[in-house]
Amino acid sequence: MRIAREEIFGPVMSVIGYADEDEAIAIANDSEFGLSGSVFTNDVDHGVAMARRGLHGHIRREYLW
Repeated sequence: MRIAREEIFGPVMSVIGYADEDEAIAIANDSEFGLSGSVFTNDVDHGVAMARRGLHGHIRREYLW
């Protein structure tokens, strides 16, 4: 999917569906840039585990309390 692989400048938000966590990580890692990423979760340990699977220079873990 082009919007997930190319660097876009401007106010853009993309919403991409996925079947499972492995597919979500594959989509997130399918970019030559990999500048940053975010994981939104209620489970801190799960968020850290997901973030570690991403190939990004900067990762944010957003905890939904």
